[in-house]
Amino acid sequence: MRILEQIAQKVVESTRETLGYPISITDAKGKIIGCTEAERLGTHHPPSVDVLKKKAPICYGENDVKKLKNVLPGVAVPLSLNGRAVGVLGVVGKPQDLLPYVKLVKGYVELMCREAFHNEMVDLETKMTETFVQYLLQTHHVETADCLERYSKIIGYDFTRDRACIVIEMKGVSEKITAQSDGRFYLQQFKRNVLKQAASTFKNHPSDVMAMLNIEQLIILKSYNENEFLSNQTLEEKSQVFKRFLQRVYGLMAYIAIGDKRPGTEIHESYRHALKALEIGKRKNSDDDVFFYDHWGVTLQLLPLEITNDMKEQLNRIIEPFVKDEQFRELYRTFMTYCEHNLNLSETARHLYIHRNSLIYRLNKMSKLTSLDLSQFEQCLLLYVALKCGVCVK
Repeated sequence: MRILEQIAQKVVESTRETLGYPISITDAKGKIIGCTEAERLGTHHPPSVDVLKKKAPICYGENDVKKLKNVLPGVAVPLSLNGRAVGVLGVVGKPQDLLPYVKLVKGYVELMCREAFHNEMVDLETKMTETFVQYLLQTHHVETADCLERYSKIIGYDFTRDRACIVIEMKGVSEKITAQSDGRFYLQQFKRNVLKQAASTFKNHPSDVMAMLNIEQLIILKSYNENEFLSNQTLEEKSQVFKRFLQRVYGLMAYIAIGDKRPGTEIHESYRHALKALEIGKRKNSDDDVFFYDHWGVTLQLLPLEITNDMKEQLNRIIEPFVKDEQFRELYRTFMTYCEHNLNLSETARHLYIHRNSLIYRLNKMSKLTSLDLSQFEQCLLLYVALKCGVCVK
């Protein structure tokens, strides 16, 4: 059995240290797949076939093995997994000395097999979920509908439920894996532990789905009951719990972005919006690392990016004289501070450490350059959006 073959040598080495006797493990065909004596690996062990046929332990003394090839004195017992014989455990030594320990070692090896089998089933389920989520988020064609429907029934994804997509971007995972002597094993354990913690932190509905899109991006498709509302504060708290886990266990930092709530069939839109929130959030020079697409701050940052090219050209014509002015950087900073303080002259002047009259002079100059009345909210908004588009801003 492939699972036994994968763990045989590891089990032999760990057991030998504790037991103090040489050990071998053969597969169902009698091939030695784990052994304390490396030269015997891959060789055929005829008595193993007899042990599997009898389904009972067989003892071999010194005289018994004299005429047998590749057989040492000791005890051989069958190994089973889920009621099926998968191989044979051999412990080398005097049978009378070994019998008290053989049953214990057999139980340990079978326990390791069951754990490995369980992990493999979990990995298969994880891989299936990853494939489903990739289809769900990246393809939206009629020809994939039947495939998605089949996957959804297996995984338990209910298309009738509203969902929000949570994107968790973990920084430095690739470097962690590269630094390990057994990167493949480390990655498997990392994915299992991260998904388990994500379920513990975020999952409160059986229909919640979690998957790793790649080694540094975890996706959570959070489901909602009808008219259910999960506050941003609650999601923020859960996100911080998960971030602390990554930092404590793996020394990793992470950004987390939450998309808007959408019908289950439109979750790809929530994913797209979460990526936008992530992109905007990472640009900001702040300590924030959890971003919500429906937060007004993200919306404000996204607004200029959604403007059509024709409109950008028109806005560009308005601000071009302003941008070309030799005092542009100072005026730009002044205007942005003016907006941040709600067009309040006194507060803006105080924040910039300039006289109120100096501020009025700068605003008048900007008004002359743009032909906009900056005492009017609507026209200030127009200039703000134009500058945020960044078409001409250097």
